[in-house]
Amino acid sequence: MALYPPAIKMLLPQNTPGALGPEQPGGKGSENIIPCLIICHTNGSNQSLEAAFNYWKDPVRAAGKEATFQLETAPPSGKGRLGQMMDTTRRADSTGDANAFWRNGKRYGAISIESGDLGSPWAKNWTDLGQRAQLVDLLVWLCQTHGIPPVLARPNPAGGWDGIGYHNQPPYHDEWNIHSHVCPGVGKIAEMPDIIATVASRLAGEPTPPPGDDMSAEDVAAINTHTDQQMAALRTNVRNDIVGLLRAPEFRLNQFGGTDKPIGLTDAELAAAVDKIIAAIPAGGTSGGSVDTAAVLAGVKALLNQQVSSTVVP
Repeated sequence: MALYPPAIKMLLPQNTPGALGPEQPGGKGSENIIPCLIICHTNGSNQSLEAAFNYWKDPVRAAGKEATFQLETAPPSGKGRLGQMMDTTRRADSTGDANAFWRNGKRYGAISIESGDLGSPWAKNWTDLGQRAQLVDLLVWLCQTHGIPPVLARPNPAGGWDGIGYHNQPPYHDEWNIHSHVCPGVGKIAEMPDIIATVASRLAGEPTPPPGDDMSAEDVAAINTHTDQQMAALRTNVRNDIVGLLRAPEFRLNQFGGTDKPIGLTDAELAAAVDKIIAAIPAGGTSGGSVDTAAVLAGVKALLNQQVSSTVVP
């Protein structure tokens, strides 16, 4: 059994073999794994430890999914607590094919870390949400305890993957993320290079996993490329969402106190205008930033003021 000492222990019934009944042969979660991979997630909402526990313990509501850890947002939006729901050597089902896999005749698998968020478009990172320090401490302990290399998740020739990754990480997202959502959110993805580098640096001065596992320049370049790809996808999604919302009179009335008169731009012209707003805002990738949703909103308000005949927002 491996339990993280600082975490609040809220172990799910899935930790006990056969706990969820015969409809799940062998008992859901009864499988032991050798942890070799850590996957970071977002709840997509500001979820508490109690809400996560009650949801995951219900096999119908959670559809057989659970995570190893749940990290809340810090005050004032949350309580900033870290809870452990599964033993790290028990299979936790939240990452598709990475939950458990065979390597040299032994069952390996991923430790999953869910984290609270403040909702769409998930642009805030762990630092913004007051979660970074606890996440780094947890990652350091997991790497030390289980010999997991502090590198961006990568394939292992013997089967499966090793390292620290995120749910929608290319090119493995089709295997790990069957719903194809942008998890753990572009803000947190943008912070992954610095998170991993910090973990590797901490481990360099402490008992470490096997040698040769320092974060290489290739790993840094790879995760920056992935982050840039995710940021580009987010910008496209934000643009498309804004264009769609601006076409809805009720949105303009409810959100901006404006008018239901149509905007005098074609879809292509409106998309180009919104692209200019988003492009002017610092973003992720190698800069480590994220989409500033407040700045996007301010730009959209200005656009509305220009394009509709009545005043939208003073």
